[in-house]
Amino acid sequence: MSADSESRLAQRLAPEDVRCGDFVTTLNEVVEVPSFVWYSEAANLAPDQMVRLTRRAEDAGVPYRVASICLPFVLVRGPAKQVRTLDLRQHQIVRLSKTYGKKVWKMLEPQTSASE
Repeated sequence: MSADSESRLAQRLAPEDVRCGDFVTTLNEVVEVPSFVWYSEAANLAPDQMVRLTRRAEDAGVPYRVASICLPFVLVRGPAKQVRTLDLRQHQIVRLSKTYGKKVWKMLEPQTSASE
């Protein structure tokens, strides 16, 4: 089996384990909604109390490269040169292997046409 075809496991990261240059992706996002949105389930909660929900990130698997860190914030750049700031209180991130990150990054990069 070649090194390129080996399976790897993404590693969950604690905020203090994030390093510049890492390939990361968001795994889960925490969303807060007011308790009055929930009917009978939150009857014992004050109407202004927030309920925290964890959901799968829509961009899970898209590699971002860590550009800068100022915890709890992490500045990342995506393959299409998009820039995002992740708040690690709301985003659970995982470290991707360099091999996987580079390969997906290259495949997701916008292709420039020969006529440009």
